[in-house]
Amino acid sequence: MYSLSSLYFTSIVLVIFLAFFGGSYALEVFGIQYVSEGGSALYKIHLYSYVSLGVSLIYFLRSGLSKTSRDLGKLFKPWFFFLLSIVYLIMYGLVKFGTSGMAYVVDTLLVPVLIFPVLFTLSFKQIQNLAKMLFLLLCLNSGVAIYEYGAGIQVFPFEYEEHWVYFRSTAFLSHPLNNALIVSFLAIFLYQQRFINPVVLFLLVSLALFCFGARTATFFFIILSLFELFRFYKQRYQKNNGLGYREFLVIKLVILLGSAVIFYAVFYLNFGQRIFENIALDGSARSRLDVFNIFQYLSFSEYIFGATSEIFENLSLYIDNAVVENFVIGWFLFYGILGSLPIILCFYRFVFALFIAGGQAEKFAILAFALISISNNSLASKTPALLFLLVSFAASVRFNDRMVGR
Repeated sequence: MYSLSSLYFTSIVLVIFLAFFGGSYALEVFGIQYVSEGGSALYKIHLYSYVSLGVSLIYFLRSGLSKTSRDLGKLFKPWFFFLLSIVYLIMYGLVKFGTSGMAYVVDTLLVPVLIFPVLFTLSFKQIQNLAKMLFLLLCLNSGVAIYEYGAGIQVFPFEYEEHWVYFRSTAFLSHPLNNALIVSFLAIFLYQQRFINPVVLFLLVSLALFCFGARTATFFFIILSLFELFRFYKQRYQKNNGLGYREFLVIKLVILLGSAVIFYAVFYLNFGQRIFENIALDGSARSRLDVFNIFQYLSFSEYIFGATSEIFENLSLYIDNAVVENFVIGWFLFYGILGSLPIILCFYRFVFALFIAGGQAEKFAILAFALISISNNSLASKTPALLFLLVSFAASVRFNDRMVGR
């Protein structure tokens, strides 16, 4: 008999599969107008959202909030208030904009939060399989990114409202910054699973980040990874009264060979050209600071209810960039204090609750998400970043049988 747990697991696997392989660039290449103007309204909401909403509905009808509260423990209140703030944002958006922009809220925010409790109903074996799937997808995406950069082609060559001076890989997760955000925290979550030597995974993802040309993500990923890898091997050393000779030799060889490969790729094959040639404060970096200048051009009503279309249409006149590369400021400009304050406060309360609830490895991964996401506008557009964060968090704490306060 097909159990409810099997239904949940199959649905979550399908959701991850669709979110990964059905990136916005891939959909546009295949003629589905997911992010571009026009097309059917049904296509504006991703297929993974329809599947997620269906399985979440079944879960809540069968379990209710009482079981959710028991499963999530101390995470329940932050999770529930974040969910309420998303519902409030949807209602606020419907009043102000109509249905315009609602697909973004559903795909990026609502669906990940709804499916989060379902993950805690899975068996340990299902969680193991989920973690393995995330690992394989991470390696595949990183490998494709490296291939794209080396070959000078993109698997899904779609450019949307943006042209890059330097070639940047897009792999399966569309925009380079979106790729960089997701692979960074995923790798840190997965170090402890030991599907492969953690140092090998670190080197693979580091090289992929150079291909994405994501400077901030690369910096935070390397720093946080070094802390996590040091903690990981220190713990193993203490537990085993030292590392075995074979393991120590493998780590040493991997570091030496991996460093040589990365050095050759970066300095002789021009991987990471954008990072090294723009390591100073260039236009993109300045725009992250200049974005605060836009506040002086807002009227009182725009502070309260959000900026007018005139502000967004002439954004480059105010900040020398057509995009606000900070999702929190993007939310504020779009929804105003009235619409954005609840979602911002509840979002960070929930992220902080995840940080507190997780172990050391989860803390480094959550920190990577928080620091990298604030440096770009990925969360201000349609992205499965929050979906992957919550799935990987649940898989990590369940895989290691730990969650503080549960």
